[in-house]
Amino acid sequence: MPDGPVPAPREQGWSRIVLALAAFLLLPHAPGLPSFLPVVDTLLLLLPALAACFVAGWMAGGSLALAVVWAGLAGWLVALPTPPGTSAAYYDLARGWGLLVAGAFGVVCLVGRRRPFIHRVLSAVGIAALVVLLLAGLGGVSLGRSERVFAGEFATRNAADAVEMQESARLLAQYAPSLADLANRATAQRVAMQDVMTRAATPLVPSLLALEALVACALAWALYHRLSRARIGAPLAPVSQFAFSDQLVWALVAGITMLLLPSLTALQSVGQNLLLFFGTLYAIRGYGIVASFLTRRAAAVSVIVAVAIFPLSLVTLPAAVGLGLSDTWFDWRRRGASSTAPRGGG
Repeated sequence: MPDGPVPAPREQGWSRIVLALAAFLLLPHAPGLPSFLPVVDTLLLLLPALAACFVAGWMAGGSLALAVVWAGLAGWLVALPTPPGTSAAYYDLARGWGLLVAGAFGVVCLVGRRRPFIHRVLSAVGIAALVVLLLAGLGGVSLGRSERVFAGEFATRNAADAVEMQESARLLAQYAPSLADLANRATAQRVAMQDVMTRAATPLVPSLLALEALVACALAWALYHRLSRARIGAPLAPVSQFAFSDQLVWALVAGITMLLLPSLTALQSVGQNLLLFFGTLYAIRGYGIVASFLTRRAAAVSVIVAVAIFPLSLVTLPAAVGLGLSDTWFDWRRRGASSTAPRGGG
């Protein structure tokens, strides 16, 4: 029997979590991003993960009513018919992936209550990926067909966006004929750029899905601990403390090996996905190391500037990956804390 909920207050502070939630739900619909992100209907990932947290909270002694309400909301969402203009095959894959990750996350939360969040969510994404591979091996899921579904969805989004841009260019040409050529060139350039993004994203759909699921679980975890007093784990640590098992470096090594060795050409797609997923984790770890040596405001400003000025991101992102990777051996934050610690008198 559960021992009852831990008598802890709800997590405080809503400003950052509301901003993060708005970004997760709205940014995938921003111009250009639907050409790259597999799931733009991110509520399909967030709501099942939040329901899994409340069910785990109930199993830990929390409110049954809240678990029923959130599970009901998640069930209602995934049972809705496919929205107009959206591929039914894509929508089924998106909500199926959301349910699979949420189920795995709920189980991991129940059996690994002492493990930190990052270990739980990585385990959940790994379990979900293994289930997909098992179903593919048994013939229940075709990985090739899934890739074609997302490729088709990307093409549909790009086509719809191109129609909107061409209509905007036509209207602009009516009111400002001198800008017609400029508008047409801008439209053609954006259509070409979206096609490039789609070609890059299509083979990387597995890792992109995993990253989106990771963010959804992180948001669900943070929201749950602000809405419930039944703890299912420690609150999310700030980015400046972001870390994970050093053993994951071998996944990055495996990805690099698959890309470099000619004998493993058939596994290049797997290597690319490993590099993107774990490279992103190491980039966040690298930014976290930098943030640990800066004030919170300075760290936030530096990241925003690096993202806003795209050419700067091309420099800072690889540097962040390298810094995060080197932390495996050098533990920069511990070294920094040791160097600034006061020394006792002799």
